[in-house]
Amino acid sequence: FKWNVQTSATAPAKWLSEIVHDNPAWMNREAGLARGIADGDRVVITSAAGVVVTTVRLTDGIHPRAIAISGQTGHWQMGGFAAAREFKSTDPDSKLVWWHVHGNGVHPNAVIPDAPAKYSAGQAWHGTVVKVAKV
Repeated sequence: FKWNVQTSATAPAKWLSEIVHDNPAWMNREAGLARGIADGDRVVITSAAGVVVTTVRLTDGIHPRAIAISGQTGHWQMGGFAAAREFKSTDPDSKLVWWHVHGNGVHPNAVIPDAPAKYSAGQAWHGTVVKVAKV
């Protein structure tokens, strides 16, 4: 999913990165509790393509058989604000990256296989089958 104030293109924007600098996995409340996962727990998400570890946000606003991770955070190559690190710059705000103690989230690309959709040949972002377990 996409945050309403942050996109991949705006990740270097200091104020937007301050607002959205983390991306917990959204999981259905009942599905999480059935697996022994509580809101805020660390989880490992595994697919055929790879693994990510993040925190989980339990919500009733997502289907019980789905999990969602925003692709707008977790950057490491888009500058200091996007990577949640202080850096030297003529901009005095570059030394005020307070969210570095929280990190900048994870990027879900590690678990999304490079598998084009059958008919459109576009990347199949929303059909990745994963396993979720509490860390």
